[in-house]
Amino acid sequence: MSEPIIEEDYIMFETAKLAKEKGFGWEHRIIKSRRTGELVDQKSELFPEITIQPGVIASSHVEYCYDENGKVISPKLFNLKNSHYPRPTQALLQKWLRKIHNIHIEICLGHDYNNIWYDFYLYKIELGLQYEHLNQEVVSGSDTPEGALEEGLLIALKLIKS
Repeated sequence: MSEPIIEEDYIMFETAKLAKEKGFGWEHRIIKSRRTGELVDQKSELFPEITIQPGVIASSHVEYCYDENGKVISPKLFNLKNSHYPRPTQALLQKWLRKIHNIHIEICLGHDYNNIWYDFYLYKIELGLQYEHLNQEVVSGSDTPEGALEEGLLIALKLIKS
């Protein structure tokens, strides 16, 4: 029996459109470091594993974008002004929501005597252990953890005020 092929899960087109609308992108910004107080590149402060040039997609993390029709493309340049939509992995968008917007997505296994399913819970985390439960009714019921995460990402993005 051969091993299954395991690949990264990229966000869907609808999620990508909303992520771009809410400010997810790859442009450089200089910010003041929370740790040192020095001016640093935002990407290295928030995502130390990403090193990119301004306007260029980090190919080791986002290999493709969506065009305006939802077709997966591999552009040379991406910025928030063009018609391309970033296509990060679910994990990277989840990390962005957590680090930038303090929204944590928890995936939970549900089951009864005959079935298993996956749900998600959203939390707004402030100052350590203080948190607010954002979605009171879980409506996922996905067959896979990745499906539940995709639904959680979409709902979390909708909660961000533009």
